[in-house]
Amino acid sequence: MVIDNPRRFELVIKPEAAGILRFANLKPRQPPKLQEVVFQVNTNIGKQYQVTQHLSSLLTNVEGRVIPTKYFTLRQENLGGKGEVKYTEQSQIKEGEMVLFISDKEGGPASFKVVYQLDVPSDVHWGDYSATFTYSLAEI
Repeated sequence: MVIDNPRRFELVIKPEAAGILRFANLKPRQPPKLQEVVFQVNTNIGKQYQVTQHLSSLLTNVEGRVIPTKYFTLRQENLGGKGEVKYTEQSQIKEGEMVLFISDKEGGPASFKVVYQLDVPSDVHWGDYSATFTYSLAEI
C-alpha cells in the first residue's frame, strides 16, 4: 500500500485584496481607520518558516499625494498555531521588508491577524488612498 502525502506549503490571505490596502474617502480630522488581514499558513513540511511583508508603495492617492509612514501602523494577534508574531503592540510600518511571523522549530500550521491602522493626518487631502504590499512565505 502506498500513501501519497503531497508537500503543502501555502499562505492564504483574507480578504483577497491582491496585496492592496485601500482607505477610502479620507478627510481631515477623521478618527483612525482600521483594516484587518488574516493570514493562514498551511504546511506539512516540518521546517521552520517565516512570513514577511514588503511595502512596495506608500499610501498614495490618484493625484500622487502621499501620507507619511509615521501615520501608518500595525499590530498583530496570533490566532492559532505555535510561533511568534513580531508586532503585538502598535508599531510603525516601515518601507521595504518586515518579518511578521516566525514559526516554531517544527514549522506547524499557523494563523494570525494583522490590524493596519491609519491615523488620518490633519492636513490630508480628501480622497482615496492605497498602499501596495507583497507577502511571502519562506523556509528559514
